[in-house]
Amino acid sequence: MRTGRASGFARPCFPPGARSHRARQPPVTPGRVQSTQPPPAAPAAPAAPATAPAAPAASAEAPATATPSSPPSPPESTIGQAVASASPSASPAAAAATFTQPTVACAAGGGTVLSGGDCSDAQAVFDSTNMYRSWHQAPPLTWSVTLAAAAQSYALQLASQKCALIHSGAGPENLMSTLRYPKPDASCNVAVNAWYQEVNYYNFSAPQPFVDNWPKGIGHFTALVWNAATKFGCGMARADVPMNVPGGVAGCKVVVCRYGDVANVASNMEFLKNVKPRV
Repeated sequence: MRTGRASGFARPCFPPGARSHRARQPPVTPGRVQSTQPPPAAPAAPAAPATAPAAPAASAEAPATATPSSPPSPPESTIGQAVASASPSASPAAAAATFTQPTVACAAGGGTVLSGGDCSDAQAVFDSTNMYRSWHQAPPLTWSVTLAAAAQSYALQLASQKCALIHSGAGPENLMSTLRYPKPDASCNVAVNAWYQEVNYYNFSAPQPFVDNWPKGIGHFTALVWNAATKFGCGMARADVPMNVPGGVAGCKVVVCRYGDVANVASNMEFLKNVKPRV
């Protein structure tokens, strides 16, 4: 059982009428945070040296500007479940999505627009991700509009299935699902902060970094700080869920972040090279 923590490390921007994740909510019963972890990616077979892949046309370069700070504070209480999942498994059947929100565009430190997904706090997601990476000697990621749009499309698909957690198999991705009343807001940074908390279970001195650590459920953290990753993008979608609450309707939210081009390769050597201790 994992407990997520949330805070913002930059200036989030919100669509009209949206609320910050940190906004005070009426007292409710605390919920639970769980994580599930299917098998990681298989190591690549030896091949002839390849040239560095060209950046996708829709990818926006946005170097990190956040600086390390104290660990984030706990999220506000919710009712229901918050579930996170880290590696590819089965793909859900396609479903017609009926949940539409305007695409949010926030300016990153370098002035790049973080578009493609519907996270109301895309700037905070970008800054938190690269802050955590800097703590573990990993270079900053750029924001990929292509990955964000793909993550958004898949988030809508999962929301149409009551925010089920089913991996797409489309590459490295982290998922988190929340069911709560009052209905969740459109923020995503709470997911990033929750994924990072798995660092508490990672043994950086393990003689076999992958074999010894993977059973502990640390795949969200390792995908987040994987040294060889170069870009990422996130999306979010929500849906109404019937529940025995005032008004009879609660809400679920699913957050999807995808990473390029590689993460969580099932190899002790790869984990040794790509998951480094905090400095």
